[in-house]
Amino acid sequence: MLLAAASLLLMTGIVIFAWRKMNLTKAALSAYACLIGGGLSNLVDRICFGGVTDYIEMSMISFPVFNLADVAITLSIAALLLMTLMGKLEITTGEDHGGKD
Repeated sequence: MLLAAASLLLMTGIVIFAWRKMNLTKAALSAYACLIGGGLSNLVDRICFGGVTDYIEMSMISFPVFNLADVAITLSIAALLLMTLMGKLEITTGEDHGGKD
């Protein structure tokens, strides 16, 4: 239950952050949506089944078993990190908002 509560709190924080940042690119919004969707999927598994159900096994290499929600979370975090590093997270208009003259 502690992991479920922490997941719910974290996802709520992500939704509030994304809601306040109204100038996010469509790619950033999509990444946040995948992050929240993956988190909600794992949260439902934790609440309904007492743990996350992993079902994808990479038999050709030694790798932990995972599920589609884990893939969505991992790829969305990687995409958000890449967009942040490239400066492509927010829509820019070339105008300076908030700076003093």
